[in-house]
Amino acid sequence: MTAVNVDPSAARRRRAPVVIAIAVLMAVVVAVGVVLWVTSGADSDDAGWTRYEPDSPGFGGRDSSALMASVATHDGTTVAVGSEEWQRGDLTPSTAAVWYSHGDDEWERAPHDDAVFGNPDDGAAALSVAANDQGFVATGVDQALGDGDVVGAVWTSAGGVDWQRVPHDDVFGGQGQGSTQIRSVTTHGSGFVAVGDSGDEAAVWTSDDGRSWTRATHENSPFERPAPPA
Repeated sequence: MTAVNVDPSAARRRRAPVVIAIAVLMAVVVAVGVVLWVTSGADSDDAGWTRYEPDSPGFGGRDSSALMASVATHDGTTVAVGSEEWQRGDLTPSTAAVWYSHGDDEWERAPHDDAVFGNPDDGAAALSVAANDQGFVATGVDQALGDGDVVGAVWTSAGGVDWQRVPHDDVFGGQGQGSTQIRSVTTHGSGFVAVGDSGDEAAVWTSDDGRSWTRATHENSPFERPAPPA
């Protein structure tokens, strides 16, 4: 399994593609949606690439833009995660989004469900994805609490097509804790490790199965902000 992550805001500024070795996907945001480049080669320097422009709904279009932020592959299925955004005046509400391919040039969007990927009026985005024999795990952010702060969000899927949202837990942040973002996830042994930030501090989460998560304690840890000089 190979996963590569890119800061979505930076991707918008640079319009730079994500290049990966084995997960066979490159993606950028263009004016009206997503453009993909796919290859079957393991060496990105020598492989031949094919441009694939999806014409089906769910890849951005006249009323919205789509952004792929991270990609992972496992057991013949490649999954890309990101968000779909709508421009409403000064606001850009978004929902998390997932696309998948079963080893060919054809891509599909996982069916949207507000209860899973968020309501555009609230705002959510998937920022990273990883996979192992337990399935795919995606992490990101959600504004569903409605108090101005975002909280971390986690989604899981056995095969990359049907997704479930891990129920919110205080380890993902909450009211009065400042914004919490789970920016990147990877596999570790048979489990998962995710990193991000909460308030003004770095944060690390671990999970054996992708569904139950523990946040690393901060007492006397390297994740705490250093005390100001006396």
